[in-house]
Amino acid sequence: MYSVQRTTESRSVVSIPVVDFKDVRSSTGHVERRPVVRTTASIGDSNFDIELTLADRKEMRFPMLLGRTAIAGRFVVDPSKAYAFGRRS
Repeated sequence: MYSVQRTTESRSVVSIPVVDFKDVRSSTGHVERRPVVRTTASIGDSNFDIELTLADRKEMRFPMLLGRTAIAGRFVVDPSKAYAFGRRS
């Protein structure tokens, strides 16, 4: 199950091994030590392995942020476009 911003949809609980811990600095300068997991990202027809740092984002607008290193060499971001691969049904 996935979560979409501004939804009341319930979420699933999953287990995945933690492979590392990293210190992450927020845009406000606050440093937080976060667990790192490996998973597969799917964008359009592309599937690729990425590492994610986990953070509680329940109070934030977007449940997940995909960092520039995850998409480097794979995609170019055009901020003037939305739903370039179509909306998820």
